[in-house]
Amino acid sequence: MKSFLKRNLPWLLLFVLLWSGIRFWQQADMAEGPLPVHSLPTLAGTTLDLTALDKPLLLHFTASWCPICQLQHGTMQALSQRWTVVQIITQSGDRPAMIAYAEEHGIPLDRAIPDPDGQILKIFGANAVPADFFVGHDNSISFHEMGYTTRLGYEIRLMLSR
Repeated sequence: MKSFLKRNLPWLLLFVLLWSGIRFWQQADMAEGPLPVHSLPTLAGTTLDLTALDKPLLLHFTASWCPICQLQHGTMQALSQRWTVVQIITQSGDRPAMIAYAEEHGIPLDRAIPDPDGQILKIFGANAVPADFFVGHDNSISFHEMGYTTRLGYEIRLMLSR
């Protein structure tokens, strides 16, 4: 066992460094600090004031064409039972298509934000989906992630955002 570790430790360290570098590069432009927007229109036809919602808050960018997003629907539904979750449906067709997507995946329309052209995604500095922003009581972004995140990863970040 020791010889296996000794032989493979440099490769493991190289993998960790490469993985960390790629994640840093992917997330370099993601918003930090105060929320870049305070209110957004919902698919229910109302305006959602993000600063007035219970905190911590998870802003989850999703898209109908994203296979990783499809894997996270169950996690988002489970998190919504315990935490405040707002989902921004980006680049997923017109309003009726986004409403159908939200209804199909159990996303409440008053917590679903349409982003047909990806402008909100750009405002938050994300260049891919899924993208997540964890907002604390001071309405500042505590953490951000891009790509697949486990339910445990979400829970820990939400707890730390309190």
